[in-house]
Amino acid sequence: PYPTRESKRQEFYYALAGGAKGISYWWFKKPNGLGTQEPEAMQLWYEMGLIGNEAKTISPLIVNSHPVSMQITGTNGVWARAAASGTDAMILYVLNDNYYNDISGCHYTPINNAIVTASLPTWLTSSPTAFEVTPGGLSNVTTQLNGNQLQLSLGTLNLTRMIVITSNPLLRGLIQQRYDEKVRPGICSFAPTLCPSAT
Repeated sequence: PYPTRESKRQEFYYALAGGAKGISYWWFKKPNGLGTQEPEAMQLWYEMGLIGNEAKTISPLIVNSHPVSMQITGTNGVWARAAASGTDAMILYVLNDNYYNDISGCHYTPINNAIVTASLPTWLTSSPTAFEVTPGGLSNVTTQLNGNQLQLSLGTLNLTRMIVITSNPLLRGLIQQRYDEKVRPGICSFAPTLCPSAT
């Protein structure tokens, strides 16, 4: 069978956490690739468009990032890794580890009230803020800083979360501008439900 949308998303996030810089996909050739237009192929292609655009939103950070050894704890079942980017940002890749894949698909249990606590390096402890990157845009993440311990409240964790922690007060606005100009038009073209009209 084709990989499931869920398993491809997990695979990509594990790759990013390991230091990958982006995504490409070559398996399009007929009669066996994604070019078959079968429903499973189209669903997988759709998901790859979503995760590709998540990465595109912060690609300048991803390209300049590298995995770092940082103490991170989380709610039972939460897996998280960090990548430092420049001198004022950290990317957290968070995954739900309560899953298994078999011939019938991907099976997972959502984690409610997911919390991640990261021990920040000294260069990131000056008024850090956090925001999440999704195909539908950016959103703030609720945080609480205690010394160098930053607690992030993530709500319900289904599969993956991409979180940027930064001490740069301008970074979120710059990433928002990049999303609006370079990512949102593409998302709206194939996933219009993620692009409600501005009110």
